Amino acid sequence: KTITIIEPPVVDAGANFSFCEESNQFTIGDASINGAYTGISWTTNGSGGTLTDSDKLTPTYIPSAQDYINGSVLLTMEVSGNGTCPVEPDSVLVTLVPNPTATIPATNASICEGDTYTISGAQVINEDSYYWTATAGRIENPNVKNPTFTPTADDISNGSVTLRLSVDSLDPCSNVISDDITINITSLPLVDAGIDATICAGTYTHNGSSVSNANAYEWTVLSGNGTIDPATKNSISPVYITDPLDNNNTVTLRLTATSINPCIHTIYDDVEFTVTPAP
Repeated sequence: KTITIIEPPVVDAGANFSFCEESNQFTIGDASINGAYTGISWTTNGSGGTLTDSDKLTPTYIPSAQDYINGSVLLTMEVSGNGTCPVEPDSVLVTLVPNPTATIPATNASICEGDTYTISGAQVINEDSYYWTATAGRIENPNVKNPTFTPTADDISNGSVTLRLSVDSLDPCSNVISDDITINITSLPLVDAGIDATICAGTYTHNGSSVSNANAYEWTVLSGNGTIDPATKNSISPVYITDPLDNNNTVTLRLTATSINPCIHTIYDDVEFTVTPAP
């Protein structure tokens, strides 16, 4: 009687490795079988992932969100030998590296010219490192979650700047995730009451003043006995009506502008009139 001895296959599911979420799916590429066999079957201890080509040496697996929370998944290859040889298993452990996250609670913020802005509530998860950048301006401590931003003159002129929080993935991954916040910068009012002048007693219309970046503005008499025509106190060209006591004296008008929200500043400029008595 002849006894045939069949060697069981030597099974290798491949080397353990790490996989980055950014790549979505992985394929086992280094599994091997030495010896005769009749079939291959891959299984996984994953939680809701998708395993395809499980009867081939090169199966593909798409990890689920829960798999990434768990941190790893084990794929086991079972190879059926010839004859009465038992099933030979081997496993490969895949460490799952999730994408980092960057979260800034606010997408927009507003500050006034001359103010700084400190980020609040930013969060990073699964990070190797993180850092802040800006399209312009200066960020103090760009490697903390709550940096302070100081606008430059160009930022103020442009009216806004974008700050970006970038997060680098854990090794061996190279994905960079980011989130942005736009800082709107409101300029302070620019107020010019115009050029001092010598005027004749009576009614005088003052031209040459200017106001910009203001919510509202108003003329008042700072010194003098005359009055501003009420219809022109909010005009860029106020009308001043002299009083006899103004003759041969100096009258001072003040142009005051209030800021646009969120600024709370009040900006003013003065102009002086020397009043000459009418002939």
